Amino acid sequence: MSVVNGSATSFISTKNDARLNGRNVVSSSVAFHHPNNCRLLHHHHHNARLSHRRIKSSSPFQIQQSQHSRRDASSSCLHARPQDNLVSGISEIGFGFTLGVLYSEFSIITTGCGPPNFSDSLERLCYQGMIVLAGVALFNRIVTSGKGLDASAVDYFGELEEGTLVQVRGAEYASALAVLGAFVALGFQYGRGVNMDGLSGIDIDLCRALRDL
Repeated sequence: MSVVNGSATSFISTKNDARLNGRNVVSSSVAFHHPNNCRLLHHHHHNARLSHRRIKSSSPFQIQQSQHSRRDASSSCLHARPQDNLVSGISEIGFGFTLGVLYSEFSIITTGCGPPNFSDSLERLCYQGMIVLAGVALFNRIVTSGKGLDASAVDYFGELEEGTLVQVRGAEYASALAVLGAFVALGFQYGRGVNMDGLSGIDIDLCRALRDL
């Protein structure tokens, strides 16, 4: 009798559990399919689609904006200031004058005359330009207590590119070398006993005669 009662009790409890589970499942499905919940889910999916569209629409703009910023940064690195162009141009002209003078001095030391492929006007112009550049560099060092032309250019024009400053230093050092070379050439000519015309360092008539040959 006790076994029968126990079986009946377990059967009833199992049936009640099944009913409760069924109610939970029904309630869950009802809650899931409730109109308000469906609206919330629809609203959530709608917002997600809008956010995705916004991200897709804004991404090309952000990429384009970053590309413009990179182009601006690269253009600012590539394009120098007008002051850089001015100082660099003057330095290149002065360096060209000193190269002409050094070539003339080398020709005088080796042959006793100036370069045969240089006209008198061009050679004179190179010497005059070198003298001006060397004089300005020397005057600047006296006035500024030993500052070079590169430091004085930065003081006057502001920050300059390193390449511009290298050109300024090169022109200044080349002019000093050309001044030293002039004394060396005069020493060679004096040692040869050449009849020099003034400070030209050469026998002008002899060199013209040799050039006309």
